[in-house]
Amino acid sequence: MEHLEEILIPLASFWLLFMIIKTSLDYKTRKNLIDKGMVNEKVRFLSKYEDGFMSSLKWGLVLLGIGLGLLIYKLMPAGTFVYRGDEEVFAFGMMSLFAGIGLIIYYFIAAAISRKKPQDGQEREI
Repeated sequence: MEHLEEILIPLASFWLLFMIIKTSLDYKTRKNLIDKGMVNEKVRFLSKYEDGFMSSLKWGLVLLGIGLGLLIYKLMPAGTFVYRGDEEVFAFGMMSLFAGIGLIIYYFIAAAISRKKPQDGQEREI
């Protein structure tokens, strides 16, 4: 844990660089398609952003689950653990368990919303 910064900083830097390059290449590709007139009326470039609230819901539930797992871990009485050193393992297990429960809840919510979405060709209410 002491050398975590030495690992995370280069990883975050490479991820940021990758996302900048990917975004700029996607933009150039879309611009070229539009300039050449190769875009069909049915093509919608922003379709992945329309359901951005679903992504926010997913990550909100995951972070809520992690926070709930940590809260329950902190509220447990001392001496709950059998072996010394199991506290960290138990805390990670609680965080993972509740994050997984958050993802399962998200799955059921997303499935219910996707059943209610109109089919292609139908009007969509805003």
